[in-house]
Amino acid sequence: MAKKNRRGKNKGNKFESIISDPLTTGVSPAYKGKSSSKNQFRNVKAYQDLSALSNFEFALDENAREFETAYTTRELQKDQAKSTFVDQMKQRDIQMNAQLKAYNENQQLVANQLAFNQQGAERALRDSETVLGDRFKQVEFQEQELGFRREEQAIATASQLASLQVGDFEAQQSKRLADADAEKTKFLRDTAANLQYRQDISSADYQLETQQAETAFQQQQTNIQEIVNLGKARSSGRTGVTAGRAEQTIMALAGLNTSKLNNSLNRFTLNTAKEKGFIGEQQANTKASSQAEFTSTTNRAAAQEKVALAKSSIDNTRLKEIETITNNRFEMNREELGETLISALNGYEQSKEQIFFDKFKADSQAYAQRMATPQFADAPKEPYRIPEITYIEPPVPIEVPQGQAPKQQQQKTSTFGKILQIGGMIASAVAIPLTAGASAPLTVAQGAALAGAGAAASGVGSSGWI
Repeated sequence: MAKKNRRGKNKGNKFESIISDPLTTGVSPAYKGKSSSKNQFRNVKAYQDLSALSNFEFALDENAREFETAYTTRELQKDQAKSTFVDQMKQRDIQMNAQLKAYNENQQLVANQLAFNQQGAERALRDSETVLGDRFKQVEFQEQELGFRREEQAIATASQLASLQVGDFEAQQSKRLADADAEKTKFLRDTAANLQYRQDISSADYQLETQQAETAFQQQQTNIQEIVNLGKARSSGRTGVTAGRAEQTIMALAGLNTSKLNNSLNRFTLNTAKEKGFIGEQQANTKASSQAEFTSTTNRAAAQEKVALAKSSIDNTRLKEIETITNNRFEMNREELGETLISALNGYEQSKEQIFFDKFKADSQAYAQRMATPQFADAPKEPYRIPEITYIEPPVPIEVPQGQAPKQQQQKTSTFGKILQIGGMIASAVAIPLTAGASAPLTVAQGAALAGAGAAASGVGSSGWI
């Protein structure tokens, strides 16, 4: 039986196929010519042995073709797996860089927005503080204006009260002066009345004394005349009844003259007493008139003083009431300024709270727009190491015993089919999603290539034995 001439060589990792080498000669069994049963069994055995050898030869060729196809497919799968791994790593890097860049830009945007919100809140707070300071300054000016007006009103009221006090003093002083003038006038009039009274009394007493002296002198003259007349009558020498009658006549005339003198003195004394009474009444009337005029003057001065003091009291009361009303108005204005100040403070607090609320709202919106921290899946592992293709020669056929038929071997899954199964698992493994929500599937061309190669490999690896 002829042998095949093979040129297949393994030079390093480079494989050269020997499948295309043709057989050198044909195979034909050498049958025994005789038709004996023993020769028949020998021919069958020869045929079976030659068939087994032919199948072995074919198995060698089949294994060589499968080995070449599997090796080529393995190299393609390695290149595709590496290319897919590189592409997936590039896509993963691009996606990671894009997500990190977007995350960083988003963080920067959020930080800028937060900084802008902070600056805006601080600016609004400064504006509110400026407005509050202006309100405080305005209230301070109004407070000073109220203080000045109150001092001015107090000075005016004090001046008017001082004027009223001066008026009261002038009224009291006028009363005192009027009382002093009235008392002085009364004193002068009383003094003049007393002087006039003493003068009139002295004049009446002098006239009475003069009249008494004159009456006494006339009485003495009458007595002397009586004595002279008695002497003359006695010297005339009359006696008796005539002499007695003459003496009685002289004595009667003397008594009559004495009686006249006494009557005249008594009448003068009575007139003097009456005149003294009139003088006393005149003095009393003068004093009563002076007292009445003094009383009238003092009463009029007291009435004027009371009127002036009453007017001053009314004006004083009115000024005090006006001052009280003015002070109440000032207190009301001050309370109004206090309420304005409290309102300004409340407005400032409300504005500050509103600023904080707006800032919180803006910050919340900024935080709501913030991206979550990117979560990346583990980097895909390097492509699974595809097992090396090991060429296993088919078993050498065993010589068939004479008279026995060899058992048909079962069809097997070729090595190339196993390689394709392993490559399919590798392709499925490298197609796992790279990131959360992102995946790097094989391209259409790569999938088609793998699918086509797998179909071709399935067709080749299903040939089996003859």
